Amino acid sequence: MATAIDHLDWDDLKLFLIVVRCKSVTGAARELKVSHSTVSRRLARLEYTVGGALVERTRDGLLLTPAGLVTMRRAEEIENGVNALRSDVSNRDEIRGTVRLATMEGIATLYLSERLVELSSPLASSTLIAWKIKPSSLSGESYRMSSIVAIRWSASISPSSCSRQRRDN
Repeated sequence: MATAIDHLDWDDLKLFLIVVRCKSVTGAARELKVSHSTVSRRLARLEYTVGGALVERTRDGLLLTPAGLVTMRRAEEIENGVNALRSDVSNRDEIRGTVRLATMEGIATLYLSERLVELSSPLASSTLIAWKIKPSSLSGESYRMSSIVAIRWSASISPSSCSRQRRDN
């Protein structure tokens, strides 16, 4: 057999959190752009659902009852979960990661610094890319092992230095 708590309404919990944050029914009504009586009625419905008073009305405003404190904590957990889900779902197509770039110091400071800002700007709303620039003399294999991209000045380019896929273990 279903009980009142089985019909808990997330919208009523959100309203309750606004009441708590505004510290008054009137403030919550103003925030939600609804009437005072609507907030009072929905708060009463939530109190019926959880089986007890959630707030005590005093001259100084509302005080949470023990049941109100527990309900507020659980409602905040639900709110955080919903916000996390919303963020996870909306960021599915987001580009993320770190690009490690090895190059000579002169190229990094005089040429790349401005261009990386230009490259990142159009992508800013859908990317979380961190650029890590490692100034190096680019001699030997050390820069290849620690970087995803290496940029250097060269009169000729050998096929082995271009378009090589690096596998991380």
